[in-house]
Amino acid sequence: SEEVVEEIDIENGNTVENGIENPVEDAVPDSQEENSSQEVTELFQQLKEEQAEKGLPVVKSQNNLKKKKKAEAKKKLDETRQRQREHFERQFTEYFNFSSKLRGIPAHRILAFSRGEKHKVIQVALNIDEAKVLETIKEICVPVDHPHADFLTGCLQDALHRVVLPALSPQCLAQLNQ
Repeated sequence: SEEVVEEIDIENGNTVENGIENPVEDAVPDSQEENSSQEVTELFQQLKEEQAEKGLPVVKSQNNLKKKKKAEAKKKLDETRQRQREHFERQFTEYFNFSSKLRGIPAHRILAFSRGEKHKVIQVALNIDEAKVLETIKEICVPVDHPHADFLTGCLQDALHRVVLPALSPQCLAQLNQ
């Protein structure tokens, strides 16, 4: 085992261990005064410079190394995702402005839509003629000579916009995928 030899340099007041000065003791103030964060930063910067001049290796904290590795891994992952996204964008370019009637879409195209949505390259939306749907529901639910027909029509319109149409689109797409 290594024997630690400790000497005190009387002139400088530095502790010497195995022939290497310990500059950390110089950074600790003798008085009880509180140093500002800028002074502490300057002291540590001086320590780094002294260590570099003496040829001593500068030890980085584990946290900094972990942060650096994590940042490198994140950058690599982001680059990989960007390449994948570009690949999928090229693959689904024909569907970017696609429009067709729901009944005329072949099964393979519906599966392609699902893949594109899964990879977040395209977004499938159904265009529904709201006025036509509202008229059809109104004919079924609101009698012609009802005294509160206007109120019921408003309720139907609100329900259509808030509940029915938002639930209808995903349900139709789910049935197409089956």
